[in-house]
Amino acid sequence: MFTQRLLVVANRLPVSAVRRGEESWSLEVSGGGLVSALLGVKEVEAKWIGWAGVNVPDEPGQRALTKALAEKVLCFLKFKPF
Repeated sequence: MFTQRLLVVANRLPVSAVRRGEESWSLEVSGGGLVSALLGVKEVEAKWIGWAGVNVPDEPGQRALTKALAEKVLCFLKFKPF
């Protein structure tokens, strides 16, 4: 079976990040229109580039959030808005 790939570059990622500790983050699916539209698309591997919507001034927090996003939702994080 062939899987198509999609690279999404948006001002926001498909998840909202909430800090739970110095190196701990909770991720929840965002309710935006683009996210909702792509949730119904099957057989597409989507990778996202965007902002998590939170200010993370410290390096340990940035590393932890980047790792959580890469592992769980194939996202690449920008720490400053486009």
